[in-house]
Amino acid sequence: MKTLKRLPALILLSILIIALSCNTKAEAIHTENWGEANNKPVYLYTLTNKNGTQAKLTNYGAILTSLLIPDKDNNFTDVVLGFDNLDQYVADNPCFGATIGRFANRIRNGQFKIDSTTYNIVKNADKHHIHGALEFNRAVWDGSTFTNESGIGVVFKYLSKDGSMGFPGNLDVTVTYTLTNNNDLKIDFEATTDKTTHVNLTHHSYFNLAGTDKLIYDHKIKIDADNITTIDEDIVPTGEMELVKNTDKDLTSYTRIRDHIGKFKNNGYHFCYVFNKDLKEAKKVIEVIEPESGRTMAVTATQPSVQFYSGNAISEKIIGKYGVNYKPHSAFCLETQHLPNTPNLPNFPTTLLKPNETYKEHVIYSFGITSEEASTKPKKKKRPIALENGKFFESDGRKMLYGGKDSIQHFDISNSSLKDGQFHYGIGREKFPALLNPEFITIKQADTIWEDNSRFLLAHSGNDIKAYSVKDLTRHEVVNDVLNGQPIMAVYCILADLGAIYERNYGDTELTFALSGYTYFDNDVWDGLDGFVLWDRETESLWWPLIGKAVSGSLKDVKLLEMDKTNWKDITWKDIKTNYPNAQVLKSNQDFERPTKWTKLEDVTEIKNQFIQNDN
Repeated sequence: MKTLKRLPALILLSILIIALSCNTKAEAIHTENWGEANNKPVYLYTLTNKNGTQAKLTNYGAILTSLLIPDKDNNFTDVVLGFDNLDQYVADNPCFGATIGRFANRIRNGQFKIDSTTYNIVKNADKHHIHGALEFNRAVWDGSTFTNESGIGVVFKYLSKDGSMGFPGNLDVTVTYTLTNNNDLKIDFEATTDKTTHVNLTHHSYFNLAGTDKLIYDHKIKIDADNITTIDEDIVPTGEMELVKNTDKDLTSYTRIRDHIGKFKNNGYHFCYVFNKDLKEAKKVIEVIEPESGRTMAVTATQPSVQFYSGNAISEKIIGKYGVNYKPHSAFCLETQHLPNTPNLPNFPTTLLKPNETYKEHVIYSFGITSEEASTKPKKKKRPIALENGKFFESDGRKMLYGGKDSIQHFDISNSSLKDGQFHYGIGREKFPALLNPEFITIKQADTIWEDNSRFLLAHSGNDIKAYSVKDLTRHEVVNDVLNGQPIMAVYCILADLGAIYERNYGDTELTFALSGYTYFDNDVWDGLDGFVLWDRETESLWWPLIGKAVSGSLKDVKLLEMDKTNWKDITWKDIKTNYPNAQVLKSNQDFERPTKWTKLEDVTEIKNQFIQNDN
């Protein structure tokens, strides 16, 4: 009787298990013939995990051709650029989805030395070498599929022979793609050699989390890197590092790509960001959010840097998958790698690989969904204040404002009339001071330097027309100049580093001014609520930020010149040379003097109120 009573329960349990099994997708691997290249068969491998996420790979170039990722509504979209046929991969293209080697990125003059031997390698970027001269992404690799506890995937193997593209050593390379059920795409790189050589491998997908028929401007990106490699005009590292904190290149907090992409000479981001981590440490170093779809991508890497390239030169002649006509900024690359030009820069972490050693690196692209609030309700920009940056502290019962590494640089603000929120911080007043005696060049001379989409501040009054590039204004912060006989200060982004307080004399009164960290260009950020001036202590000049206008000039014996929006424009180089052919253009890379002294905080209430009344 007990057995009979249990029978319905057992039947019900069995039905439940069967029903659950029917709702669970199975992992799948599919292999198909995809043509022939280099007289070898080419295959297309399709990997599908239990969530329906799908990656397509080919043994031609060990290329990722497609990656279908769900959005917040579980709609799947291909998030990488590429082609749906082999012929277009064999033809010239921007290395869509490719495995790059032997050496990713650039090597100066196509040359390096190992011990006493100089190696001349193929120059395929004018006078330089780039991306292994495209050897790996044009080779037919040996491919085999696998299933294990980590997921499903494909192992690609290739032998780069001694002397290939000029590199020494037979290099035996293995690249393993693994698709997990957590929607991670992991790529493992391994290599061995029989001669000492240089190795630097990377993955070269072009990503767009909104879909490949859209542009990338609304993506938000964060990179855990305080420095980039300093580059020359050919985008080759010089061996120096450049701090990015609070510059247009700063991506240490979420930044919309559209916010700064137009400010760079190469039509967008094209910089090698050096991660804040130890060598070989596997660390999450990049996060990307696409707000509309809700898709996110996190990048975990063992390599020390990433080339962030915003697809600046994608040709509009390229027709990709699904008949989509690609164009500049259709997608971005996150090429984790060792630092470019390392073979010629001994201060960079080495890329040498010796016999009996194994090159091992990996990168993981992890896909997910952001919260609905984050994807549909972007947070309002918030001005950073000293309190949020840890600039306030107590000392002997006094309230202090941090002013530098030396204790004498701190400010006693116990009795200050300024509120905490009126102390702003950023980069550069000590590192990038004002340009005191600016030099200018003609439109014709400048046209050999600037791209059409380069951004400028144009100031005009009377017969004077002057153009200041955003790049140079970011470098100098303030350009003290004269326009139509009146002193002006050309400012793009005036920010203060440690101790944003400057002291000067105004008549017989000694005054100190606080420095705000924003410009009058961005009304979304600057709301006009703070009432104080921006001070250039080298030349005793003042800049007073208001919505749509700026007041500037020397504080001694010269009436302040008010400039409203009829006197200045945020403009592109194309517009300047078309509409203002007689403009004078600020000469780039001029020298400037650095300030040397910090001073004490004083009450600025009187002068602050004076300017507020004058404005009204």
